[in-house]
Amino acid sequence: MKSLLLFLFISSSVFGQHAIIPHPAIIQSKRGEFAVRADLRVWASSNCSSEQVFLKTYWQEAGLPVLTNVAKAKSADVVLLVDTTRREALGLEGYELIVSTKRITISGASPAGVFYGIQTLRQVLPTVPNSSVQCIRVLDKPRFGWRSFRLEEGRSGTGITALKKMLDELALLKMNRFEWQPSTGLYTQPQIRDVIRYAKERHIMVMSGVGGPLSPTSSKQTVQLRQGAPREILNAANLGHDLIITLSGNRSNSEDSVDKLYLTEPIPDQMPEDLRAQILGVEYEYRIEGTSPIANNPDVLKTKLAVVAEIAWTFAQNKDLSRFKASLPEFQKRWPEK
Repeated sequence: MKSLLLFLFISSSVFGQHAIIPHPAIIQSKRGEFAVRADLRVWASSNCSSEQVFLKTYWQEAGLPVLTNVAKAKSADVVLLVDTTRREALGLEGYELIVSTKRITISGASPAGVFYGIQTLRQVLPTVPNSSVQCIRVLDKPRFGWRSFRLEEGRSGTGITALKKMLDELALLKMNRFEWQPSTGLYTQPQIRDVIRYAKERHIMVMSGVGGPLSPTSSKQTVQLRQGAPREILNAANLGHDLIITLSGNRSNSEDSVDKLYLTEPIPDQMPEDLRAQILGVEYEYRIEGTSPIANNPDVLKTKLAVVAEIAWTFAQNKDLSRFKASLPEFQKRWPEK
């Protein structure tokens, strides 16, 4: 109970100063700064070596000085720590990020938690060498364990390069599932395996479909229902099914459209407290119509995906539309460019 209460509390001392999307559960400012300089050293637990490689690659792509591996944590300036004793407090995807004057430490109960801590670090790191990071502490975990984006390619293939860029974007937003309906005949099996591998390295599961029809006599299933259908959601929950809520939304990025989507609440007000845990998470779907691939419209999804990430990750008590809109321009500067 104490750990739950912690995550429902938000420190407002640095509220709005860091453009972190999705917004974390707790952010606390600390005195001082960490200097991003040459000859920084990084250490990682043995089971998150992939996360270490990911961080070093990003660090270099961001134009920051190269990170060098060291054999002992006490010798490191950046520490990536898997601590399984923190599973009760953090879950499998939660993390703690501490930036002090001497060290950056990211800890989680699993490699996934460390990975998501890295995504938050990316959003507070400077974009130029020989600068500094304000000392902070971030304690965070997701509201929902299922955070999905569904892409239906239609007649037009997105292309491997654009798909990988999209997966980088989903990773930055801490989305963990990609439901992919590829165009038929445009991808080879090696290409599909390459996409699946690339996603896995970013803790994203590639899926081809989920759910099934409802029946009063059926066994427990995971089913998808659209947000805005509270009666169907309640009926399915009462039948014992786990639920994925598909978020409604068009492809307009008008202010009204973004505001409406951000204020969406996946859990109906009428749902009893004891049934709410059956809502596993949310999915946002996007269909490519005609022959215009996402590669030719790189900005079309950015705002909506950021909105969905906050719905899926950020606890309802910590959502704030004004803060989100103020954070968005700075956040978009961190958007993957490759």
